[in-house]
Formats: sequence, structure tokens, C-alpha cells
Amino acid sequence: MNNIFLLLAAGLVEILCLVELVALKKEWYYAFIVVNLILVTLLGSKIISFFSYSTNTGNIFYLSAVLGSLILLEVHGRRSAFLSVPAGILGVGFFVIMVEFVMSMSGTGVGRELDQAMFTLFSDMPRVAFSSLSSLALTLPVGIYLLDKLKGIHVDRFVRILLAVIVSQILDSIIFFSLAFFGTISPSMLAVSILTGFCVKMGFVLIASPFILVRLNVSAKT
Repeated sequence: MNNIFLLLAAGLVEILCLVELVALKKEWYYAFIVVNLILVTLLGSKIISFFSYSTNTGNIFYLSAVLGSLILLEVHGRRSAFLSVPAGILGVGFFVIMVEFVMSMSGTGVGRELDQAMFTLFSDMPRVAFSSLSSLALTLPVGIYLLDKLKGIHVDRFVRILLAVIVSQILDSIIFFSLAFFGTISPSMLAVSILTGFCVKMGFVLIASPFILVRLNVSAKT
């Protein structure tokens, strides 16, 4: 139960940030997206139990980045949303490269203990970063494109955001988990993690969407 409460707490913080993003300039969206993708890169390799099912800790952070891009389209247009894809890739790529440079430096004295701690913490980071960024590059443009098309034919805002998330995250869950965990966990656990991760993301978007939509409607009237 502790994992459930902590995940809900993390989700609440993300929802508050997403709601506030609506009224901000697009640069804030890019920063929010990059920060959440970095959190996925750092923490996404951790497997936890959620309602007795296995999943990783990066689901909420990754979907928050995706929602940030979709809200960006609603507020600032299609071009800004598509630019969030290279912005996320470049931001995380820069972070990973700098971390690898620092990890390659030899520590002295107490620094040697820190070297080992950093190696333990960051050893899985390149694989998780590659998995999340590869999935982002392949699936987020699909979600943005679908949302833009649905917006163009005046589909209800909640429905179009939900459909964009469902389609993109089905693809993302399969690609990310397969790249990040194939060969490190059993095939059955991998399948459970993919399904559980997708369910966590759907639960999050269903909880977050009403708050985001209210903020979008209020912002549109002011």
C-alpha cells in the first residue's frame, strides 16, 4: 500500500504542475518535459509492486511529459508540440553525456566511495535513456498528429486527448519496456509490467484530465 500512496502523491504533484502549465509560456512546457524525461532516465529502471503487479517507477513521469506536449498543442499550436520531441531528446541526451563524463573521472579518497555509489545509481541509465528516447521519438509524434487531426474535426477535447494518449501509450509501453527490460526480467514479468504500466498511465490520465480541462477552459475565457 505504501507504493500506491507514494505513486498517488507523485501523480498529484504532476497534476498540479500540468494545470499550472496551461497559463505559462511554451518554454516552461519544454523545461517540464525535459525534467520528467530525466526522471524517467534516472528512476525508470526501478521495478516496484503496484497492487501486487510489477511495473516500473517511470510511468507517471513519462506520461506527464506526454501530456505536457499534448497540452502544448492545445495552447500553443502544432509546431510547438512537435518541437517538444527534439527538445526532450536533446535535453536528456545532454544530461546523460555529462553524467557519463563525470562517471569516467577517477575519484580520490572519499571520492572513490562516491564513484561506486554513482556507478550503482547510473549503471542502467544509458539503456533506460535509449529506451525512453527511442520510444518518445517514435510514439509522441503519433499522439501529437492524432490530437491535431481530431482537433481539426472538432472532436471533444477530453475525447481527443484520451484517444491520443491511448494510441501513443500502447505503442510506448511495448517499445519502452521491451528495450529497457528484455533479457533482464522474465518474459512473463515483462508482459505484466507492460500491461500494468499501461493501466497506471490510463488511470493517471483519467484522473488528471478533468483538472487540466477545467484550467484550459478557464484560460480560454480570460
